[in-house]
Amino acid sequence: MAITYDYGQMQTRIADELGGRSDLLTPTSGMNASPIQLAIQAAIAFYTSDRFYFNELRQASAFTTVLNQEFYTSSDWAQIPYLWHIDKLSILVSSNRYYMVGRTPQYMEDISINPNNNGVPIDYCYYNSQIRLYPIPNGAYPVNFLGTKQFTELSATSDTNAWMTDGEQLIRTTAEWYLMRDTLK
Repeated sequence: MAITYDYGQMQTRIADELGGRSDLLTPTSGMNASPIQLAIQAAIAFYTSDRFYFNELRQASAFTTVLNQEFYTSSDWAQIPYLWHIDKLSILVSSNRYYMVGRTPQYMEDISINPNNNGVPIDYCYYNSQIRLYPIPNGAYPVNFLGTKQFTELSATSDTNAWMTDGEQLIRTTAEWYLMRDTLK
């Protein structure tokens, strides 16, 4: 069973485990965050690109394409800005699932020269927190997602996410290591 902490509780525990160093809970001059907050954020950033069971996401009908809409953003599916890695995108056409081909943004720029060329999308790319489809959809098709995601950044002491629960020990011990290496020496 995972231990559940919020951001503030993790900060307090780290200060306690470092010998009651409550001074590390206060931002130093010129900084908006305390050394402990900075260490926690650095630990999360270090592991964000790694795959864990708690950052995997499989979402059926994540969003639905719109006639003549090429780009999809958070207004189409709230998770789009937080996607870290797309393993597969599939599209549902007449009750059949078809997997689209992941392409580079450069490829999509080169191939999508005619904005009137539409059809059932077969290619996609992820760039600038947007999913781009080609050909431009000629109708409404449910899009399924399989991959990994990021979590929203912790800021308030009551904030929590999977890094504070399932990844708690990993983030806490890595943050303590950063503090020992960079702050306490």
